[in-house]
Amino acid sequence: MLALQRHATRAGARVARFSALAAAQEQEAPSDVLQLATRELDGSNVSRRLRRQGFLPGVLYGEGEDGSAERVLVAFQTREFERMHRKLWTSIENQVFQVQVGDQPPVKAIMRDVQFDVVTDIPLTVNFLRYK
Repeated sequence: MLALQRHATRAGARVARFSALAAAQEQEAPSDVLQLATRELDGSNVSRRLRRQGFLPGVLYGEGEDGSAERVLVAFQTREFERMHRKLWTSIENQVFQVQVGDQPPVKAIMRDVQFDVVTDIPLTVNFLRYK
């Protein structure tokens, strides 16, 4: 009888924990628009400095609204990327995201190229391709 009560208590605790977690996730309501910051300089030293500050260097490229090929240097928060990568894992490069660069209106883009360090598996760069 005592073992049955312990089992029931554990199950109740699990349900309470998961329902509290679900309620917290509903309150957060993550934005479905990825915020990217523009950056002026490119190069390996600038990229290293960005990584130390908690950003991933990257590029948003592809045809703009006027049909011309554009290349915009961007920086993406590393924590935001790691959160998405844990959630989507290998399918992250198959997802279409709404991406907003600075004050410009959001555009559709896919993660075309994500590079990781070979030894530490830390993300190094992330490149976005505009999606029509």
